[in-house]
Amino acid sequence: MVDAVSGGALMDKTPATVRHLISNMASNTQQFRIRGGAGTSRVVSEVGIVNNLCLENQLTELTSLVRQLAVGHHQQVAQ
Repeated sequence: MVDAVSGGALMDKTPATVRHLISNMASNTQQFRIRGGAGTSRVVSEVGIVNNLCLENQLTELTSLVRQLAVGHHQQVAQ
């Protein structure tokens, strides 16, 4: 679903672009959701997916930051 909306693979996007895309999807989901009935469970599921993607993106960014800090620390110790 996200790949189709983003016009390509989500993994090819920058973290900022992914955050913007997910934010827009969440806003659109909240704006156009249907109250009651089967539509509500679908909306809740989609919001859950968006939240999971947001958490995955944050975890990826945190992992990248930790790697950068570890490499920087290793280079300082080696000097």
